[in-house]
Parts: sequence; C-alpha cells; structure tokens
Amino acid sequence: MKRFLGLLLSAIMLTGVLAGCAGTPSESNETSKSDNTHALSDTSTTETSEIEEAVWPRTYTDSKGREVTIEKKPERIAVTFYSITENLAALDKPIVAGDLVPSLSSWETTKPYFEKHQVEDLGSTGKINLEKLLEMEPDIILAGQYDDEVLDQLEKIAPVIVLDNSRVIEDWKASLREVSVIIGEEDTAEKYIEETEQLIQNAKDQINALNIQSVSFVRLYKKSFWLLSQESTQMNAFYDKEHGLGLPLPQNMPEDNTGELTLEALAELNPEYIFLSSKNADSDYLDELSKNSVWNALTAVKGNHVYQIDDSGITGSALSVRYGVQIVLDALIP
Repeated sequence: MKRFLGLLLSAIMLTGVLAGCAGTPSESNETSKSDNTHALSDTSTTETSEIEEAVWPRTYTDSKGREVTIEKKPERIAVTFYSITENLAALDKPIVAGDLVPSLSSWETTKPYFEKHQVEDLGSTGKINLEKLLEMEPDIILAGQYDDEVLDQLEKIAPVIVLDNSRVIEDWKASLREVSVIIGEEDTAEKYIEETEQLIQNAKDQINALNIQSVSFVRLYKKSFWLLSQESTQMNAFYDKEHGLGLPLPQNMPEDNTGELTLEALAELNPEYIFLSSKNADSDYLDELSKNSVWNALTAVKGNHVYQIDDSGITGSALSVRYGVQIVLDALIP
C-alpha cells in the first residue's frame, strides 16, 4: 500500500514539475564483489588515487538484472530521471546533462546545485532529447524506467544503468547509497546520512517537548488539495515515529488518507498545523481561498500556523528530507 501511495505522490509531483516546465540498495541492486573490490581493504594505507584505482572497474547489476561494467569513476554523468539528480545533488557530484533542469533549478533543495554547476537540459522525463544527450558525450547514463522504450538508443551513446523508479523514491537512505555505489562516493553518502539522521533526532527531541496536537501536509495543485499522509513513503521523515520526526496526525484521519480531498474534508481533519505546498496553485484560487469562510475557520489558519513548504520538500529524497525537516523545525521552534 505504501509503495502504491508513494508512486501516486511521485506521479502528482511529476505532473507539477512538468507543468512548471511548460510555464535504494535492494538485494538485487548491489555492486558485485569482484577481486578488485576486495583489494580496497589491502591498500588502506596507500594514496587516495591508488585506492580509487583499486576499486575500478566495478560491475553493477541494475534494476533490469543487467550487469553493467563501469570501467572508471564516472566523471561525465547524464541523468534521465530527476529523482536520481536529487541524489547526485546531495552528494554534490556534477552532472553534464539531466531532465527537467528548468524546474529543478527553481526548487529550494536543488537551486544551489544548479547555480554551482552548469547542466544541459535534456527535456522532459520520458521524452529525452537524444541528440542533445549525444552531444554531451557522457561516460555513463543513469536512467529510470520511463526510458524503457529508448534504452537501446541510450546504450549506443554510453553505458546505461537503469534504476527502479519506485525504489529511488521509497527510501532516501537506500537510494542515496545506491547512487553512491555507482559513482564511487560511498563515504560521502554515509557522511550525509549520518548528518541528516542527527538533524532529525535533534529536531525530534525539540518538537517532542511541545504539546502539538496534529500536523498535516497538503499540496495545492491548481484548485485541488492533496493530502500527504503517513501512508506515503515520501512522508516517512515527518511521520515515522522511529526514523522520522514522529509528528502527530489528526485524530479523525480517514482510512484512505492519501489523495485528493475537498476543502470541507480538510476542515473535518482540522489540523493544528498545516504545511502547504502551493507553488503550482492557481493564483486566483489562492485569492479566493483567503476570503473563504471554511478555510478561515481552520484551527491552523486562525492560529497563524499555516507554513509554506516547497514542492521539493515532499519528494522524499535525501535533499528533501534535510530541507523538509529544517522547515518544520524552524516553523515549530521559531
């Protein structure tokens, strides 16, 4: 159920991203333990360059079960599924080309990355500009399953590793580690994960000291509200009691609690705090909403507890988790 809801939210997010343009390690996805990989432990006292040479080439089994040999540490990386780019941004690993660059450049999480690195835009997810990709001369292409129909063409340009779209968005730590193995940045990934886990724990400790009754995350797309609940894997950092902030849900959450809802349904939930993603909302509707009696009667609205969160804060990626947790912390602990 969580996987389905996670994919549903991803589809909603992708729709919003595409509209903006117009205006995990699994058991089957592990690096093969070749003799060269084992050689790393025997050269721990050598220079860094010698260590890197020791672990290349490496063989990676992708989501399609294909064994792809990576001859050397990738330097010219192209990406055709934007969630993979989020992971590379967390690792601060430059790419030469990617999909949805105009939209990602505007996201709060990835904006600094695109300001720092020049990345060629390959167009929309699932509709990659193959000619432009060929011009960029990548030495590896990290693709999603949206590219199944053009996989043969991609392979003529450079070695291609296909990652499972759902696995990329389900578990931010597994996803980050997965990508780090491919590009040889495992240590960077572990440091990022450790720092983010510490941020979550520190935020959780402070928030637990408050008497917060309920928190909802809502996305307003055009004129439609979408509730983002604990049933979506992208929200684990906020609602998971063990690995996330453990934020309290409204008591009267419906059984089917992720998806489109009416303003009246939101009023029935009546959360104390609302984190609202409204970048792709209809501007006229936002004006109407400010005058709507149902909206203005919400506890969160009356208490001035409605906070904006960028779309990039609810994608579930490593960058998203760190940004989203900080947004929540800053709002609840001003």
